[in-house]
Amino acid sequence: MDREADAFEIFAAQRTLKRTDVLIRAKHDRNLGKDHDRLFKAMRRGRAAGVLELLVERLSLRAKSGRITHKGRPKRNARMEVRFRQVMLPAIGGSAEDPVKVSAVHVREIAPPKGADRIEWFLLTIVEVTSLQEAEQILEYYTLRWRVEDTFRVLKTGCRVEKLRMQQAENLHRAITLHIVTSWRIMLMTLLGRVTTNMDAAVIFTDAEMHMLRVYARNYDLPELKDLTSGIMLMAMMGGYMNRKHDPPPGHEIMWRGYASLQMRAIAYEELRIYDLVERPPP
Repeated sequence: MDREADAFEIFAAQRTLKRTDVLIRAKHDRNLGKDHDRLFKAMRRGRAAGVLELLVERLSLRAKSGRITHKGRPKRNARMEVRFRQVMLPAIGGSAEDPVKVSAVHVREIAPPKGADRIEWFLLTIVEVTSLQEAEQILEYYTLRWRVEDTFRVLKTGCRVEKLRMQQAENLHRAITLHIVTSWRIMLMTLLGRVTTNMDAAVIFTDAEMHMLRVYARNYDLPELKDLTSGIMLMAMMGGYMNRKHDPPPGHEIMWRGYASLQMRAIAYEELRIYDLVERPPP
């Protein structure tokens, strides 16, 4: 979880929830107790255990209610120094609970590009970290957080699972399970569309879908369907992607709109048997 989940209660709950591990990016610079440094200073102290290279994804500028919440960052390979140590998180608010022992992993960018903010993460986990390799594994887990959030965003906004009105938990579980497959498929197409590949479009698309992609490309004078990458781009354009020179790669929202449009076209072609209309559109 990200910084909004940095709460002592979540770490303390793991004393009884043995099947669940927790990894949270720290937000609070906690007081670790008398005669101890505060959390961030303690994590920065000492020589780095090693240096690794991390691919940092591009982030666009974000604004909310006219206020910039994130000024964005360029995509880059960041060289990060890594530190790790064990710390005891004290209870807060006068609670009588015992402190929680966690592993703290600190990563800090060595030489950020000019004009870019330095990347620095403080990660707290109940998983024991005793080596550089284990610290790197924790960092790898954290970098998957955006994939998790994207998956749930597709589930909630694209598949609208929160609007399901089922009375039985078992039926709701089955419905969400089916929607997860759809969400995974959209996620896969989004990520595959960002890499150059010679994979056959049939890996993802059905015959009817590929036919409709060819028709779409022909009708709007777009590059023809050649492989999986070009097919995904055509589908994104069905969802409203402009494909201008400086546009970022299409995101999940564009993808699920394009996928929905492609599905309707494929169903019309395959199930309603409107072959003549598709092959020879009226003037």
